[in-house]
Amino acid sequence: MRNIEMKKSYNFTPLARYVTRGVETSLPFEIQMLMWSMIDRMVKSGFLVDYLQAFTIDCHHGDCIIKHKQECPDYTGEVKLRILEEGFECHSLKVFVIDDETHSTMLLASEY
Repeated sequence: MRNIEMKKSYNFTPLARYVTRGVETSLPFEIQMLMWSMIDRMVKSGFLVDYLQAFTIDCHHGDCIIKHKQECPDYTGEVKLRILEEGFECHSLKVFVIDDETHSTMLLASEY
């Protein structure tokens, strides 16, 4: 009989979510909420959700592409949207969302 280790799925509870100062000052609130909702959809779908979620955000002249990834199990998602906030530009901004079972934190990769 083989012993198969089951990977834990994380739920990123909405009751204890935090963002760092870097995220707060770098990203519009709407993009932050969109990233949380992308994780929520994964959790609700029953997909195995890793403790570390990675997002890459590229925005140019109001057009924005948000790529969502996790490594184990492999997952990739993408959302394209139009940002109406004047002057918002970001080029390859990387954001992590980490669940440690008691709370979840959204932070810039440079803050890790």
